[in-house]
Amino acid sequence: MSIHVELNDLMTRKGYSQTQVARAIGKSTAVINQYLQGKYAGDVPAIDALARSFINREVEKEKSQKITARFVPTVTSRKGMDVIRYAHLDGDLNVIYGAAGLGKTMILREYAAQHRDALLIEADPGIRRVWFWKSSAACWGLVSAGICMNSAKPVSRLCVIQVVF
Repeated sequence: MSIHVELNDLMTRKGYSQTQVARAIGKSTAVINQYLQGKYAGDVPAIDALARSFINREVEKEKSQKITARFVPTVTSRKGMDVIRYAHLDGDLNVIYGAAGLGKTMILREYAAQHRDALLIEADPGIRRVWFWKSSAACWGLVSAGICMNSAKPVSRLCVIQVVF
């Protein structure tokens, strides 16, 4: 199968436009158009190499997206789940922290999946404060406009907040 055909198939399958492909490989839309039609008079082997590299990257992306992480109960994850459960039962604040890759996010997601009255808010430094506070207010059963924390009624929900730095 020629690279032209492979590139066309990829574009059709993924819904990519010629402009998107041109940006991805660093060439103009006109070059891609002529290349796909077989009318490009420039350095065709160079475009072949760029197209092959692009196709390989896209295939690799497809393969990597098929890997889905799942929760595996371990001693550490059970301890983390216990900490969250104690916070939930006591209506208290607890903190789980640690180095990257230890499974903190997986523990939080699993707890939220198992307990319908737990709301998980995943925040990163780019999050807008307004969105964060509105999400938090919704977690506590408050109207997000004009809330007064003194008038807040206790709710039996757990608000789990994941902050990534």
